[in-house]
Amino acid sequence: MVLDGTGAPRMDGKHQLCEKCGTRLSRIKHHRAYGPGRACHPRCKPIDGVSPACIEPAATPPRSHKRKEQPTGEPLSAPAANLPPPPPPLPPLLDRPTWVRQGFQFVRGNRARRAAMKDWHRLVTQTGDGAFDGWTEMRAQFFEQDMRQSLQCSLLEQQRVRVVSSAETNGRDLLSSLGIDHSSLQLSDIGCLRTDHNIGLQEVHADIQKFDYASQCFIVINYLVDTESTAVADVHRGELDCLWTMNIAQAQARLASVSFPTQRVFAGDCLVMNGKTFHYGVGNPDEYQRFIGFLSFTPKALPPFDSQEQFYPTGVRYG
Repeated sequence: MVLDGTGAPRMDGKHQLCEKCGTRLSRIKHHRAYGPGRACHPRCKPIDGVSPACIEPAATPPRSHKRKEQPTGEPLSAPAANLPPPPPPLPPLLDRPTWVRQGFQFVRGNRARRAAMKDWHRLVTQTGDGAFDGWTEMRAQFFEQDMRQSLQCSLLEQQRVRVVSSAETNGRDLLSSLGIDHSSLQLSDIGCLRTDHNIGLQEVHADIQKFDYASQCFIVINYLVDTESTAVADVHRGELDCLWTMNIAQAQARLASVSFPTQRVFAGDCLVMNGKTFHYGVGNPDEYQRFIGFLSFTPKALPPFDSQEQFYPTGVRYG
């Protein structure tokens, strides 16, 4: 029986009850003084799954300042802070320092080189009496002109001497900028290549035929017009030395995994290569004729090499 008189605690027989919810205090771990008797502490709790009507609702938990993402049914990804940053994209070949590691280096044209290339292009495109007439067709159906050939026209001959001198000076400056002592080198060959549209695809080759000789030589390529660059093996400078002693089948298998990137270059841009660097000329992708000048620097202590005798590790498949 429950007694609910004023000034007396709530009781059920011998059992004192909570003044608020009527639960036996003997079943409650903590209780406190409340009115004439005692009450649950800190607040009344449900007994056997039943919530007394007097139980006050719990305070609303504080809201987080972070917005909760709605479930999407997709697996949660790892926090961005735990993921490694993506590798930065490689810069274009023209802006990549490749000389020390790979033995070749593209160099953007400056004002002096662009002016020199324009003069060279203007000279080799002259027609008529006294102009260059020694264009020789090569293996890949492009034409080569020896820039050491004297011209009968005195005005054009003056231009030729100036172009050759300027090209050699620019070439030596480029070698010096790469830490090469050009004073021990001689200009052994200088020429110009002319290629028509969709013509000029070469086989992979090195410009010097003997390995021991090649490593001491340097090639400078000058782009006289806007075109697609020479394709150069994108590997460490020593990784393809094995090609010099392989047979054709072995060389083909080794080169199958090698990347030969190219990119768009402009009149005045240059490419410097060690003589053992493997490369090839791509077909002319433009509607106009392509003109490329080249210079070969060899040690003064060694005889000049024949620029027509190049090393083709996979053989020559064109006539």
